Amino acid sequence: MTRLILMRHAKSSWNDPALPDHDRPLNARGRHAAQQMAEALITRRYLPDAIICSTALRTRKTLAPLLLLLNGSVHLTLTRALYDAQAVQYPDIIRSAAQAAGAPETMLLIGHNFAIQDAALNLSVTDDSTRFHDLKTKFPAGAAAVLEFDTSLAEISADSAKLIDYLRPRDL
Repeated sequence: MTRLILMRHAKSSWNDPALPDHDRPLNARGRHAAQQMAEALITRRYLPDAIICSTALRTRKTLAPLLLLLNGSVHLTLTRALYDAQAVQYPDIIRSAAQAAGAPETMLLIGHNFAIQDAALNLSVTDDSTRFHDLKTKFPAGAAAVLEFDTSLAEISADSAKLIDYLRPRDL
């Protein structure tokens, strides 16, 4: 079994309208949510051995609290591809990152909506659970979908994962 955690960046700031979108930081609520989500991932033992993160400032700031809490090494990839990608491109990005990381058991991907939500839905087998319904309805800032695969992450495909958890900052 392998796991993929698809996480949307926490709430970003719009205080400076002249700032390029790629350079927007987190707002106070986003910084708090990023810390909460990092703690929730650690508490639930969703410990990534590989992380792939968009180069946007808000995704890197969402990642920062988790990096401080992780013990041990993690294969980290920062890529602009996640900033620009559509959901249909996510499996290729994930497969490539998994190969580069040496077949990780758990990978965290921090990106942007709507690609994150669509990728989670495309990779997951549809079920009648509340968490799947919640994922389908909305993927708020800072949320994370935890998917489990019977294959390696280098071999993932559509409709091949089970959604085992769906975490939202407001629920923590």
